[in-house]
Amino acid sequence: MKMTRMILVLGVFPLGCVLNDVEGESDVVGTWFTEQRFEIPGGAPTDTVFLIDRFEMSFGEDYTMQKKRVVLEEETRVLLGFRYVSEGTYSANGLHLTMTEEKRGVHSDTAGIFTPVLIPMAVSPATEVVTYAIEGAALVFRYPPCPPDANCLESQTFFNSSR
Repeated sequence: MKMTRMILVLGVFPLGCVLNDVEGESDVVGTWFTEQRFEIPGGAPTDTVFLIDRFEMSFGEDYTMQKKRVVLEEETRVLLGFRYVSEGTYSANGLHLTMTEEKRGVHSDTAGIFTPVLIPMAVSPATEVVTYAIEGAALVFRYPPCPPDANCLESQTFFNSSR
């Protein structure tokens, strides 16, 4: 009888761990971003324009996600245009985040580095799985090892200004 109780208790304990993983799914909810500054040289040094290339990922409570790359004017932070936007769904399980892209819009390369309107693009659903951690106001993605001679990222850090 004691052995049965012990097995019953041990059998319920792992279920509690799984439930905690499900509760943790909402920890990525919000908008996360990374930015890079770049410049477009003009004819004279005073004609140089400084811009921000901002990559944002938004995760909704309804498990929808949106990724977008936008261009902002550096000083005013006014949105100048888009480079691309993709939409899809996500799920979190323990330390793994699975993101599935279902729709995408891209800018026309012939129109410059960004455009105010995107061109819809047909995509087959594409799934990406990353290991992730939230470290304070940072969301850190850790990617699997790269194959030999590949140009890959080991990790990527995004920030959330509301945390």
